[in-house]
Amino acid sequence: MSESSDPLFKFLVTTIEVKGVSDDPVEGYGEDAKLVKFSGTILAEQDDSDFVYLMDVQKPEVNALGKHDPTVYQGISVTKEYFIDCIIATGKKVLACLHGFQAEPTSWMDTCEMIQNGWVEEDGNRKEFEHIVLPIIWPSVGEVGGLSILREYKNEQKIALQAGFAFRSIVGSNKVSLSLMCHSMGNRVLLSFARQQDENDLPQVFDNIFMVAADVWEEVFNTRVIDGSRSGMMDWKDTGLKLVRMVSQKINIVHYEDDRALFWSSANNGWKTHTRLGRFGKAGQQDHYWWNGGDRVHNECVPKIVDLDMMNHEKEVEAIDPDNKHSYQACAACIKFYNQQMK
Repeated sequence: MSESSDPLFKFLVTTIEVKGVSDDPVEGYGEDAKLVKFSGTILAEQDDSDFVYLMDVQKPEVNALGKHDPTVYQGISVTKEYFIDCIIATGKKVLACLHGFQAEPTSWMDTCEMIQNGWVEEDGNRKEFEHIVLPIIWPSVGEVGGLSILREYKNEQKIALQAGFAFRSIVGSNKVSLSLMCHSMGNRVLLSFARQQDENDLPQVFDNIFMVAADVWEEVFNTRVIDGSRSGMMDWKDTGLKLVRMVSQKINIVHYEDDRALFWSSANNGWKTHTRLGRFGKAGQQDHYWWNGGDRVHNECVPKIVDLDMMNHEKEVEAIDPDNKHSYQACAACIKFYNQQMK
C-alpha cells in the first residue's frame, strides 16, 4: 500500500475476516499495527463477533479490464484506543453507517463513499459532507436471488442479532460525537444492541440516529409494546424506549411508503407484525389508528423522534432505486439531511 495514496476511508470497522499481508509492524499507527487485506465479496460466518479497527483503507487497484478487483482492499489494523484517539484528533463528528440485508463490503463502501462525497444542489454546485463517514461492515450473506432469497432472509435475521452483540465494540467513548445511520436490516442490528443494555444503566451513546428504510416493526416505539401489553416482531418490548434514552438529540426516521422491499418483508414474516417502520415512520402510528384512540407513540419517545418522508423526494428515490425504492440512503436529500441534523 502506497503511503502517498489517498485512502478511500480514513476509518472503517468490520466483523468480517481480515488477513495479514505481512507480519512486520507498520510504523506510525501505534502498537501492534499491521497491514491487512479483506475481501469485498466475503460471505457471512455466523460466529463473527469481534470488530477489527482499520485505518487508511485503500480502494482496490484497477485490473486489466479497467475494473476494481473486489478482493484486495487493504488497510492498517490498529487498536481500538489508537483508532478513537485519531478520530478525536480530527476534531470532527462521526457518522457511522450500518448496512442491511445482502450488502457486501464493496457495495456498502460504494454507498459510504457517495455520502462522503457530499451532495449536488439544484444549481449544480457540490456541497461538502462535513463529518467523518465511518463504514461498519457486519457479515451479511452477500448477493442472493430467486427463491433462495427467502431462506437467506431468515438466516440474515439471525446474523443481524449476532452483529448486535459485536456492535458494542464501536461505542463507549464519550469523547467522540457519534451519530449512526442504519439502513434496512441494519436497524435490527441496532435494536439488538439496545435490547442487550441494562435498563438501569443505559449509556448515552449517540447524538443522532438515522433509521433509513427500517426493516423493523412500526410499533417498536409504541406504548403498548413498551409496556408489554402487545407482543410482536422479535418481542422488542421496551427496546425502543431504551434506544430513545441512549440518544442525546434525535432519532430520525427516514421512510418511503412505496418501498417494495419492505412491503415484501412484511409478507415474508406472515403479516404477523404488519407494516415496517421504514414505510410510514412515526406518522403511521400517529395517523392510522384514530379509531382506536389516536397516537400510540410512547410519551417519552415523542420529543426525540423526527420524520423525514421521502415521498417528498420521490424523483430522487425513483432515480437511485427504480426497482425496489428501498436503497435511497445515499441520495442527495438524505446526505443533506444527515449533514444538517448532525450540526
